[in-house]
Amino acid sequence: MRDCNGFTLTEVLAALVLFAVIGGTLVPVYWHFQLEQERLRQERFIAGKLYDFAQIYRHEGTKSSSFTAGGFYYPVSWVREGSEWRMCVEWEYEGFEVCLHVPVQE
Repeated sequence: MRDCNGFTLTEVLAALVLFAVIGGTLVPVYWHFQLEQERLRQERFIAGKLYDFAQIYRHEGTKSSSFTAGGFYYPVSWVREGSEWRMCVEWEYEGFEVCLHVPVQE
C-alpha cells in the first residue's frame, strides 16, 4: 500500500484548471453586472433630477438648463413637441439619454 498523505500533482493541476475556468467565467459576468448596476443608478438619479426640474417648471415657470452631480456636468435640453416639453439629459455612458415629457405652461 501506498502512503496516502496529500494530493498528487495531477489532482492539484486539475483543481487549478477548474478554478481558473470558473474564475475566468464568473469575474467578467460579475464585472458586467456591476457596470450595469452603476448605469441604472445614474439613470434613476438623472430621472429624479428631471422630475424635480419638471415640478419647478410647473410651479414657477422656470426652465433649468443644467446641473452638476458627483463632479460631472449634465446639460438639460428642452425641446417643444406640440403641447409638451421634452426634457432630455444625455451622458457619456455609451451616448445614453434619459427624457421626460412635461405639459407646456400657458
